[in-house]
Amino acid sequence: MTTPSSDKPHAPLPFPTETTGIDPSALKTFLAFRKLVDTFQYLVQKDLSQGGTQPAQMAVLRLLAMKDGLCQRDIAEKMRLSRARVTGILQAMEKAGNVCRVRDEVDQRLTRVYITDLGRSVDREKAVLREAHINGVFGDMSVEEREDLVRCLDDLTLRLQRRLQQDGTA
Repeated sequence: MTTPSSDKPHAPLPFPTETTGIDPSALKTFLAFRKLVDTFQYLVQKDLSQGGTQPAQMAVLRLLAMKDGLCQRDIAEKMRLSRARVTGILQAMEKAGNVCRVRDEVDQRLTRVYITDLGRSVDREKAVLREAHINGVFGDMSVEEREDLVRCLDDLTLRLQRRLQQDGTA
């Protein structure tokens, strides 16, 4: 994945705005939501890519910072990625010195992953960016605005989860 250029403003990916069969108000809401998601992904990619890290690697560091010694299978399940993809991510992280992989002493079939001191340092460095973004985006919102937003986002999450369950992919 390429690092986004920081010298030009981000524009969301194009989406057809003239569609039939969709209520115009629902489409407007969807496009606003999509713009939010695209802009957020751009911001995360831009910041996390500094220093050669990728968002998936940062997610692994966060997981391990919270619960060190997870096995690769558990990491794959928590991140909803294939085991092969996680293996590739971990190989790159191990090469960079952010994690080390060790065979489980009790069950040799399992490989446990541990965050290194360097990995903890990278995680702390990226935490400063995370905190700045959270405070920058939500810090000047009133408590009521935040509570309203949480209610709306929770509702959207439940709707999406129901769709996933209906599709049999949850």
